[in-house]
Amino acid sequence: MSQTEASAFNIFSQAPRLTSDADAALIAWQGTVTSRLQENWQSLLGTDIGISLGTTDSSAAITAVNELADPGYAARLQIGPEPFPSLFAFSSRRILLLVNDMLGTPCEEWPEVRDLTTVETSMVELLLGEITRAISHAWPEIHPLECEQDCVIARPMRSRVFPLMR
Repeated sequence: MSQTEASAFNIFSQAPRLTSDADAALIAWQGTVTSRLQENWQSLLGTDIGISLGTTDSSAAITAVNELADPGYAARLQIGPEPFPSLFAFSSRRILLLVNDMLGTPCEEWPEVRDLTTVETSMVELLLGEITRAISHAWPEIHPLECEQDCVIARPMRSRVFPLMR
């Protein structure tokens, strides 16, 4: 077999994708999470916001990791009955925009990147905690999906996520 023929049969050359049924179910669940998160955040923010689901690609985890905002903030979540670590990440500017809105001082332009104060960090924890609630309650089963926030990570691009040993 030539090198060309061998590479044509390499099953590891591309990451496996979800089946079309599983992909459709995932997209529907993510859409519900997005709607619930918008409702949850609306109660905390001073202005109307819109949150929409972007494209979903179940095989592009490495692409997502490479696109993490730096600097930024992320919620480290444990999702499911046998928890697996997940990150929900945002740019520092987006986080500062949300915090300013919570404080009643919405920005007309993108804020300058800076470290959060202790009070602002607590507000971010509150905002990101709403993600866990949205994920849990959007689950299409009778019982909500287990989901908890471990911590807020500053500069998620420079961090590593390891499973917790329980």
